[in-house]
Amino acid sequence: MIARRYPIILITILLCSYAAPTLDNLTLSEVENSSKTSSRSVACSADVCISEVLVNAYGAETGAVGQNDWTSGEWVELHNHGTSLVDLSTWALEDHYNRPLSMTTNHVVYPSSATNLEVAPGDFIVLARNGDGGSCGFCLKNSNGMVNLKDATGSLVHTISWTSSPTEGTSLVEDASDPAADWVESATLSPGEANQGGTPVGPTYFSGDIIISEVMADAFPSYDNASYPGGEWVEIFNQGNTVIDLTGYYISDAAGNIIEMDEDHLIGYSANSDSLLMSPGATRIVAVNGSTSSGVLNNAVEKLRVHWPNGTIGDEVNWTTNEPGFSLSRVTGSDAMFISAYPTINSTNMDRMQNLPTMATDLFITEYLPSTNTTGNFPNGKWIEITNNGTTTVDVAGYSITNGKGEILIFDPATMVFNQTHSGITEVNSGERRLVVMSNNFDLHDYYEHLVMHDNLGNVVDSAWHSNYFGDNVSMVRDYDAMGAAWLPSNWLTPGEPEPGIEPYVAVDIIFTEVLPDSFGSDTQSWPNGEWLELFNNDTTAVDLTGWKLKASNSRSFTIGAHNLPLQSDAIIQPGEIALIALNGTNSFYLKQSTDIITLTDANAGIVDSVGWNHSSENISLVAPGSSHAGYTTSNPAGVTGWVEPAWSTPGELNPVWPLYEESNELVLTEYMGWCDANGNNYGDWIEVYNNDSTSINLSRWRIDTDNQRFFITQLGQNNVQDQNLIAVNQTLSTVLNPGEYALISLPRSILMPIDVIKLYNPDGMTISAANSHGDGIDPNSCDSWISDDGENWFSAAYPTPGAANV
Repeated sequence: MIARRYPIILITILLCSYAAPTLDNLTLSEVENSSKTSSRSVACSADVCISEVLVNAYGAETGAVGQNDWTSGEWVELHNHGTSLVDLSTWALEDHYNRPLSMTTNHVVYPSSATNLEVAPGDFIVLARNGDGGSCGFCLKNSNGMVNLKDATGSLVHTISWTSSPTEGTSLVEDASDPAADWVESATLSPGEANQGGTPVGPTYFSGDIIISEVMADAFPSYDNASYPGGEWVEIFNQGNTVIDLTGYYISDAAGNIIEMDEDHLIGYSANSDSLLMSPGATRIVAVNGSTSSGVLNNAVEKLRVHWPNGTIGDEVNWTTNEPGFSLSRVTGSDAMFISAYPTINSTNMDRMQNLPTMATDLFITEYLPSTNTTGNFPNGKWIEITNNGTTTVDVAGYSITNGKGEILIFDPATMVFNQTHSGITEVNSGERRLVVMSNNFDLHDYYEHLVMHDNLGNVVDSAWHSNYFGDNVSMVRDYDAMGAAWLPSNWLTPGEPEPGIEPYVAVDIIFTEVLPDSFGSDTQSWPNGEWLELFNNDTTAVDLTGWKLKASNSRSFTIGAHNLPLQSDAIIQPGEIALIALNGTNSFYLKQSTDIITLTDANAGIVDSVGWNHSSENISLVAPGSSHAGYTTSNPAGVTGWVEPAWSTPGELNPVWPLYEESNELVLTEYMGWCDANGNNYGDWIEVYNNDSTSINLSRWRIDTDNQRFFITQLGQNNVQDQNLIAVNQTLSTVLNPGEYALISLPRSILMPIDVIKLYNPDGMTISAANSHGDGIDPNSCDSWISDDGENWFSAAYPTPGAANV
C-alpha cells in the first residue's frame, strides 16, 4: 500500500517534497566520501614538494594570475626544502586525469619574469595555466580532486587530494596533523612564501566604527542609477562613541567600483564642513545618485566594503541573493545580509520576515491575492482579506500594511470594501472577514512580496509573505503548521469566506499519482489525447467516484462520472487499482501548463487530496517529487518545486518503483551542441557521453538538466551518414554503454542553449558532474560544439566530433 499523504490546508508539495530520498543536493563525491576512512594524499618523499594550491578560482580555471590578483586562476606552489638547487624542467605536475602541465617558463607566475625552472634551496615557485587559452589539459577539479608531482625519472614523489570544494578564492595547504589527509583551507593566500609566515597576500583590514547597515542593491521601480531617493544606496551607521569625519572615506564593491562619500553621493552633504561629521548612533545614506550611466552594485553575489581614508578596509558585508526594490539588512554580528521586511532608511532595521509578529492580536491577515488578470473595483483587482477573531468589534481606521518595497496601504473608507452587511465602513465585527483593496500608492507584487500590518499606534501586529509566483488569480493563505514561513497558494479563491482547508478532510484514501497538464497538440482533445489525471485507491475498500469533483482556481470545477473514466466501465475504483480521469475536451475545466493546483473532493465537498505543479512540458506527465521514477528529484531545473517529470509516462498503470542504483558512475559528459542552423535546416540538439570505466553502464533513466530544462535518457541517437549535423534517435540501439565507448543523446531543438550549464545525474538523482560557466564574452557560431574532459570545464571544439574523441 502506498503511504498516505494528507494534503494539509493546501498542497505543501509546491514548497516541500514527499518523504523520500532527497538526493538532489548531494554530489557523487559527497555520497561516496561519506564512508571513506582515509584520503588519497601521500606524504612527500623528495626535497621539492607541493606546498599550496588554488583550485577554486574566482575567474576562469585557466585564467591569468600574479601579484595583482592571486584568485583569478588556478595555481600550484612548489617548495624546495632541501639543500641543493633543483631544475624542474623535466619534472611533471599532473591532475586527477593524469593530464600534465608543461613545465615551461610561460607557466611560471612566481618568481615573475622567470628565465628557467630552477628552484634554489628554501625557495618557492608557483606554476599556473596563466591564461594560456588552451582547452582543459591540466585543470583542477573544485571537488574530489588530486595533483601528482613526479621527478625527472618519472617517479611519483608527492600526491595531494581534496574532497569538498574549498571556498572560492581560498587556497589549500597540507593538514599539519596528517600529511596523508585531505588538504585543508589556508588561513591566507601565500604564493611564493611560507604558509605560516610572511606578509599575508590581499587587502589590509582594521575594523572601524563606520559600518554598513542596509543596502538597496536593485532599485525598483526606478533605475539603479537614478537620483536619490531612487537608485542604489547604502546606509552606513556609526557604531562608536565619538563623532567621525567622513572626509576621505569611500565604499567599494567586488568589481572595484568606488562610491566616494562626497557631494555627489553622501546625502545631506553641503558646503558646511559639519555635514561630513557623523555622530555616534547616527545613520547616513551613500547613494549612486545619478552619477553613473548604470548601477554599481550586483543584484546577486556581491561584496561591499567601507574604506578608511588610507584605503584600509574598516567593514565588509556580503550577499548572494536579492529582490528588485527590496533592501538588504545586516545580520547582527555578521557580515551577511538578508532581504529586509521593507526598507528602513535612517531608521532601525526590521527583523527577518520569519521572525516578525504573526497574529499578535485578534485582528490578522487571512488571505491575499497578489496577481490577477482583472482590473477595477472588487471583485476585480487585487485584495487583502483580514479577519477579527476576537469577541468585540475593532475599528481599523489608521491601521496600515507596508509591502516589501516600503509602499504603505492605509485602512480607510477608500480602501475598505463595504456593503450593507457591514456595520461600519472601517469596523470589523467579531468573526467577520473584511477586504482591503489597493490604493494609488500601493500594490502587491506577484513573484515575491512582504506584508507587514501595523495597528493605529504603529505596532506590528501581523505579517505575511510569499517567495514564488503561482499564476494569476491564485491567492495566498497562511501555513498554520509553520508560522512565520512563506505563505502557500490557496486551492481556490475565497474572498470574505473561510479559506480552503477549513473544510473537513475525509478519511478515504484516494490519492493522485500522475497528471498530464500539457498534451500533444490541443489540450481539449478527447481521450486518448488531451489532458488527464490519474488516481490510486490506497484504501482497503472500493470507492464510487460518482459525483466527486476536481476543483481549482478561477472557479474551475469538474464533476467525475463513469463517462470520464475511459479505462473502465463504471466509476468504482477498487483497492490497489488505478482510475484515469480524462477531461475529454471540456472548456470549463482545464489544467494550466504552469503553476496550478487541483483538489479532489468527495460528493460531500470534503477534501480528499491535492496536486500542484509549477512547470510542465508538452506530452510529458508529472509525478510526485522524490519518487524513484522521477529520479528522486524534488524540484524542476529552475529550482521551483511541485510535481516533476518522470522518466516516462505510465497512464493507467502504477508508477514504477525502482531499486537503488548500484552500477558505475564513471560517465562523463564530453561534447554538446546547442544551436545548429545550416543548409536551410534547423537541427536538434545533442549531447555526447563517454564510459570512463572498465564496466558497462546502462544509461536508461540517467538525467541531464540545464538551467530550465530536464531530459531523461531513455533512448540513444546516431550520426546520419549523409548529414553530420543530424543526430537522430535510433530506437534499436541499446542504452547499455560499453567501457571506452561514446553514446549520443538526441534532444529536441532549443533544449540546450549555445552556451549552457549542464548537470548530469545518475538514476538515483546523484549529481555526477556539473558544468562550470563557460563561453563568457564569446559569440558562438551556428553548429559549433563544446567539449570537455570532465563534464565540468568546457572549451570550444575545433570542429564537432559526435561519437568520437574530441578535437
